[in-house]
Amino acid sequence: MPLSTGLLTYYFAPEKREGLMGLSSAANQLGGVVATLLAGVLANISWRLSFLVYLMGLISIVLCLIFMPNDRIRSGESADAEKGGSGGVWRRNWGYILCMFLLMTAFFIYPANFAIVTAAEGTIPMSLCAVIMAGTDLVAFGGGLAFVWVKRASGKCARLVAPALFLLGYCLLAFVGGWGGTIAGSALVGFANGVGVPFIISSASANEGKAAATTVMPLISASLYLSQFLSPFILSLVSGLSSGAVKLPYYLAVGVSAAFLLFALFAPGKTMNK
Repeated sequence: MPLSTGLLTYYFAPEKREGLMGLSSAANQLGGVVATLLAGVLANISWRLSFLVYLMGLISIVLCLIFMPNDRIRSGESADAEKGGSGGVWRRNWGYILCMFLLMTAFFIYPANFAIVTAAEGTIPMSLCAVIMAGTDLVAFGGGLAFVWVKRASGKCARLVAPALFLLGYCLLAFVGGWGGTIAGSALVGFANGVGVPFIISSASANEGKAAATTVMPLISASLYLSQFLSPFILSLVSGLSSGAVKLPYYLAVGVSAAFLLFALFAPGKTMNK
């Protein structure tokens, strides 16, 4: 996702990028709506069939072959990209890379544990889990569409919007629960993801300019998937300290969201100020 979104920086002028970043995030979240619903339907037949949703990737291959320009994008398209090599890219963008790690660590806790926690809580029927999760992606779709407006309305506090919404959403899931806390918390988590991802990617892209697709975007992509990989291990470590807590994943997410908010609030210099 960061790699493909980074191409927007390469192909489009700066004044068009933010709106396109929001649309890209919205399209990604809309794909989540479709995938979650299809996976839920297929899982009712057989849990093995739920993995067939990844065949939708074949559609994207066809679209890329038809519509994507056949360009060769070389590393170091601009002089700025060559300053300091890969170490310079890291120094200029470490804040965005870390924020993507924290954001995705917080977010991935939700889809990985929502059904388990909901089943243990017993308030909401399991048949509605896929519907609520798809609704979360639908709200995230709205967050992507609203990204430009949210960024303009929040001004200098734009970097705090996503972590604050994550923190509030997981507090509702962890400490309120029930129908109200679960639905409101899920909506806030979805909206935070829909707004937060394009903010980080657009800010990092603005920091690197046209070369972003070959400099910072691979690092942000690595950070995103590293967080997805490490989240279960982090949860396992925390589980060893407090076994038996039904909502332990949400408590962990509250902690990660708080760390994300504190970093966004106190990040030095221009690291997260764009």
